[in-house]
Amino acid sequence: MSNRVNRAVLCLVLAVAMAFGSLLPHASHSPSHDPVALAAVEAERHAQLEAEIAEHGHSHDDGEDHEQVAGHSHGHNPADHSHETPTTPPGSSPDVPTLVQAIVPTSPDAAHLGASYRLERPPRPIVIA
Repeated sequence: MSNRVNRAVLCLVLAVAMAFGSLLPHASHSPSHDPVALAAVEAERHAQLEAEIAEHGHSHDDGEDHEQVAGHSHGHNPADHSHETPTTPPGSSPDVPTLVQAIVPTSPDAAHLGASYRLERPPRPIVIA
């Protein structure tokens, strides 16, 4: 294959990979943020604790300290943090200079022709010794 074909194939493969990669995060699912999965984990843990109570006929207050509080949560709590990427706050964008002078044409009279660098004499010969 020629170099041109190799480059075209590489560009095509990269474009397809980038297109697939941009769709991949939207298709993914985090089980730690799924309320159904959280309820299943909580029910499983409560079943374990109830089995221990049924085995002995009483509770030994087993489990973690935070599990003994009413309204406790098992696993990941999506309300206590955010997965957003930090960005600059709104209103703090950098000032963009206006391009008025580049858009408005200048007349030849206003042009600074004296500031241009013209050769007024031929260059001197360089002698290398």
